[in-house]
Amino acid sequence: MDKPGAGHPYQVIAASIATKIEDGELSPGEQLPSVRALAKEYDTTAATVQKVIKTLTEDGYVKTIPGRGIFVVNPETDPDAALARKITNVANMFGTLGELLLGLEQHMNSLKTSKVDRPFAEWAAHDYQQMAVAVRDALDDLSRAKKNPYNPFPDREPRRTL
Repeated sequence: MDKPGAGHPYQVIAASIATKIEDGELSPGEQLPSVRALAKEYDTTAATVQKVIKTLTEDGYVKTIPGRGIFVVNPETDPDAALARKITNVANMFGTLGELLLGLEQHMNSLKTSKVDRPFAEWAAHDYQQMAVAVRDALDDLSRAKKNPYNPFPDREPRRTL
């Protein structure tokens, strides 16, 4: 989950609620307020809160039970929630890595135009390109894993366990 204060309103609210869950302010099994109550609490629309709930559900923090409400999930007893949280954490790490790579790319471009040893700059740029391709491939894999965590690569034969 992203840090509160950055992103779209639904991301900020989702991060805030996720932080409350992680910090223990909201316990596993505890019911969240209704969509309308959350919309009023966060001074936003019900549609935004629906998106918040969808995000929290996909990330493994809450589960909606139709007709009953929205409940905090216990990742220790819900393997789907635990897997979703792990995938979200990995996605966040890759996002950070992507930001670092962007900074590195900008630095590499400045090296090319400076009076740095040309062979060194070319070597570093080539190394960066290989790393960037690997990260993009990993992000694609992660995107597929988030859509279907139990079989993220339907075009590949599943791994066999002993």
